[in-house]
Amino acid sequence: MARLWRASSSRSARRSRAAAKLRFCVAASLVIVSALHGNEAFNPTSKHNRDDTLRNFILLKEQLATHNITLATNDIHPPATADIVIHRDVHTAHLPTPAQAHKHILEIYESPAINHLNGNPTHRARFGRVYTWEDDKVDNTTTFSLHYGLSWPAQPFDVDKTLAAKQHLACTISGFKRVNFAGELYSAREAVVRWYEHHAPDHFNLYGMGWDKFTFTGLLRPLNRVPYARQLCAPTWPLWRGPVANKTATMASHKFAYCFENAEGHPGYITEKPFDVLFAGCVPIYRGAPNIKDYIPATCLINAADFPSQAALHRYISTMPEAEYRSYLENIATYLKANRKGSFTAEHWATTLTKATLDILNP
Repeated sequence: MARLWRASSSRSARRSRAAAKLRFCVAASLVIVSALHGNEAFNPTSKHNRDDTLRNFILLKEQLATHNITLATNDIHPPATADIVIHRDVHTAHLPTPAQAHKHILEIYESPAINHLNGNPTHRARFGRVYTWEDDKVDNTTTFSLHYGLSWPAQPFDVDKTLAAKQHLACTISGFKRVNFAGELYSAREAVVRWYEHHAPDHFNLYGMGWDKFTFTGLLRPLNRVPYARQLCAPTWPLWRGPVANKTATMASHKFAYCFENAEGHPGYITEKPFDVLFAGCVPIYRGAPNIKDYIPATCLINAADFPSQAALHRYISTMPEAEYRSYLENIATYLKANRKGSFTAEHWATTLTKATLDILNP
């Protein structure tokens, strides 16, 4: 009985010390790319906050502050001296030691197909907790589910006004890039653009950065620092309309928008791409996660994989009756309204990592 009392007393003492610690300022570090250092990750007026993409970091900082936990980027709060460390993707320069693993949280953001460090099991084992969109890796012991945190609209679009604004059939907004790995979809985006150039140029618009520049690879990679060389060697894209100032406004004038992920075949790898289209009151033509219908109903998007050819897909959207198209928009509006507090919101993202932080500080 005395032994049991001492054990219980010891646990109570630990909780009391942890609670006392949180009454003072606790330092949390966010390991992030250098472009967001200097606490730029939490700056709502930052040039990097286009389309409110930093909202999840801003909310996380605010939520932690209510518990007297101060979050700063890793150049301000070095991971070695911080009480808790949250990593956006794996950075080899800041891999924790085994003794410090318990205070390190890894959030998998980019696909391991693109950032191979995220797929390295040895690196991942260095973290006490891993939060990821990888549905097939979640075990709720060391690896937990966490999807992209997006700035969700407070109210869905008005269907009638949205229908009246439609001027074009289809578009895509994406940056130009070429990569070489199994499952990449950059080449699939190019194939869609080229098909429309040759078969239905009046029905498609291409927007985005970099389509007027060539990307050198291999031994010629240093030429990427020579703007004139990149422009001189760039292929022509007749349907390219330039970059856009506002994705939502641009897509809102189109009935459909092609939104291919960077890679396909990864369960749960669903980025902001289909949601940007939904938020704009546009119907996504999607390719990427094989289980997309587990998260976005089939009545809200068109899965490109369901069609035998690009010609068949274009025929479907170009001949769609108005009543059927309106049904898509109504389903999308209903979905957006029902998921304002869902697992893809910035609020859910920040709340999940706040709870993880508190669980670690108050074991």
